[in-house]
Amino acid sequence: MMLATMLASALVVNTASAQVYAGATIGKFHWTENCQGGVRCSNANSGYKVFAGYTTDSVVSVEASYADLGKMAVSASENGAVGSSGVKARSMDIAGVLRGRLGNELMAFAKLGVATVRTSASSGSANGPVAGGSLLTPVGGIGVTVNFTRELSARAELETRKVKLAGSKETVTNFSVGMQYSF
Repeated sequence: MMLATMLASALVVNTASAQVYAGATIGKFHWTENCQGGVRCSNANSGYKVFAGYTTDSVVSVEASYADLGKMAVSASENGAVGSSGVKARSMDIAGVLRGRLGNELMAFAKLGVATVRTSASSGSANGPVAGGSLLTPVGGIGVTVNFTRELSARAELETRKVKLAGSKETVTNFSVGMQYSF
């Protein structure tokens, strides 16, 4: 009976400290594709992410997110002819997040999860997408949050994941900043 009472108390305390949060970040996304020869790549561009999470205590949470990973533009010229194409990527992630307090208002976090990354490629001479793919891949990241109030925080993070690009897997790394609101 005493064990049941202790378990029920722990459940009530965990439920009372449970918290839902949501937010958005913007940042720079860098694709690792190295273009050589007469090929030029624009592999660093802007993107955004929206996320929501559920924290059961001050240490562990589960977070889902959608990220627009931007577009890598490729152009090449040969014998006076110029060609261009681009690859767009989007990611849907779910990750476990571990948090640690660094001060009164500063928290660090690390996350690890799985992402479904969808790419679509287009050619400058064709209308619409010409190729694309989907990849289930790990996603990981580290970051910090700074609390302004009990509900509102600033967030900065560094994440990495793979994208499928012309039969190979390339890495997309992003640094983003934004806001997070806890309900």
